[in-house]
Amino acid sequence: MKKTLAVFAILSVLTCSVPVSASDALSNSVYSETSALMATKAEQNPLLYKDLFVTLVYPQVEKAIDAYYDDYMSYLPGEDPWSYEILNIEKSQGFSYSYIVQLQVQPYVGPHIRVGRDRITLRLSLTGAELVKFEHLESYALPPDYSGMLRSKLPDT
Repeated sequence: MKKTLAVFAILSVLTCSVPVSASDALSNSVYSETSALMATKAEQNPLLYKDLFVTLVYPQVEKAIDAYYDDYMSYLPGEDPWSYEILNIEKSQGFSYSYIVQLQVQPYVGPHIRVGRDRITLRLSLTGAELVKFEHLESYALPPDYSGMLRSKLPDT
């Protein structure tokens, strides 16, 4: 009985560790396991490119929002990266890695109370992201509890 159990255990271990095909062997490699942890295939997650893009431009968007609202508010609003709306992407002429991107964001204060709607135009290149234009499109009224954070009234648009 002990011999049978030992043989069964050894066969189970060997059977589970032998790849069935070449692709299984590749997927069991250390490289593939590390890659799977670090990246997701675009086919499996269509939002991967948008998330990557937002991650790269977030610092510039945050600086642009801070610079604009600093004139009007004592408490600077935040913005949700997941809510960025990509309005347009244009590639520069010729063979270059330069793009003009327009985004729309809606900064908020407190528990996501929107303060406005803004269009931000960035130039993206191999050297990074650069602010081209900031347009404040719309101001939203703040509730009375939050009006104390206004230095001056947000512009009507």
